[in-house]
Amino acid sequence: MSAAAHFRRAPSTIRCWAHRYHARRLGVIGRTVWYDLRDLAVIDREIRHGRPVPETWEARAELLIS
Repeated sequence: MSAAAHFRRAPSTIRCWAHRYHARRLGVIGRTVWYDLRDLAVIDREIRHGRPVPETWEARAELLIS
């Protein structure tokens, strides 16, 4: 399942988030980029709640811990 299908968003939205918020990349195979779904989930949650999204994946990981 793609991240776009998982979050019910357009693929262009996921690419925009990945670029804008420097989402954590897990790997690249050909032209397909694999992102950390937990990181994208934090980005999605912060956007939905109207809160600022931390700039780095490390800072977003801290939100998961707390």
